[in-house]
Parts: sequence; structure tokens; C-alpha cells
Amino acid sequence: MTNKQSKKRLFVALWPDDETRRQIYQLQQSLNYEAGLSTASPVDENHIHITLHFLGSVHEQEIPVLTQALENVSGHAFEIDLDRLGYFSKPNILWLGCAEHPEALSTLHKTTGRAIKKCLTGYQQKKLVPHVTLFRKAMQLPKKENIETIRWHAGSFVLVESKTYTEGVQYRVLQQWSLAHL
Repeated sequence: MTNKQSKKRLFVALWPDDETRRQIYQLQQSLNYEAGLSTASPVDENHIHITLHFLGSVHEQEIPVLTQALENVSGHAFEIDLDRLGYFSKPNILWLGCAEHPEALSTLHKTTGRAIKKCLTGYQQKKLVPHVTLFRKAMQLPKKENIETIRWHAGSFVLVESKTYTEGVQYRVLQQWSLAHL
């Protein structure tokens, strides 16, 4: 077995329910006709998520320890109001995010980060900027002043594998953990 075969490219994320996914996709489709997005690549509807932690390449033998550590993370369900568009100019990403995110999301980010650090040597936790990538290769932020708020009920978090094929990237949820409901 080669070294490449023994690794998986992973991230921890919030994964939307079907209704939230549909609403985000509808917004994405309405933006698709905006100036500056004609050469942009829309993110596949089935890839819509909010990344909590990008882990990169993880050895397969580390995954059971990682999933056990994440199993022990506790947190409460929460809601995120996706109410603004943003743009990362260096990677040319148009995204949907929130003006303010709930404290429960920050807590989940911190506790999952601590669990990951215990399992993966060298993992560096990044600052949380909760967003859903809508388009890659976007040249600018659309001139859309207001968008209708999309309320995302986050009742769980997931571990996702990302695989790259010649026809594109595919995501597969490996495991899901529920958050306590208030």
C-alpha cells in the first residue's frame, strides 16, 4: 500500500438539512446571472456546508482515534442566520455568511478543535469565519444589496472525506454527531 492510499483528505463541518440546502441553492441560482459571475464556477448543491476545521490528509489509522475524540465533543444545537454575501479576493470565492454568529458555534469550533489537536500532530486551528462557498473563480462581489435571510438550524456536525477525480471533487460524510437540543 502506498503512502497516498493510506491517507484521506478530511474536514469537519456543519451539513445542512434538505430545506436549508434548497434555500441556499436557490440563492446561488439567482446570483448566477449577476455581472462578474459569468465565468464563476458554482459549488455543487450537494457540497453546500460550513467548514469548522480543514484537516487535510489524515492517515487512515488515525481516523478511528479522531472519530472517538469527536464522539466525546458535546454541544448544543443552534441557529445561524445567513444574511450577507462576502468575497475572498485572493482565492476568488463568493460566499454566504452571517453578520453575527452564535456563541454556540464558537464553542463548537473550540471544542472540536481541542479534540482534533489531541489526535492529529501538527494540526493548527484557524480562526472561525463561518461561511458557505457559493462560487469559485468569481471576479467580484455582486451588486446585490440585500438578500433574504436563510435560517440554518445546526443540529449536528460531520466528518467529511473529500476525493478529487478527473470529473471533479466528491464529498462523502463519514460520520455525523448530534448536538443536544435545548
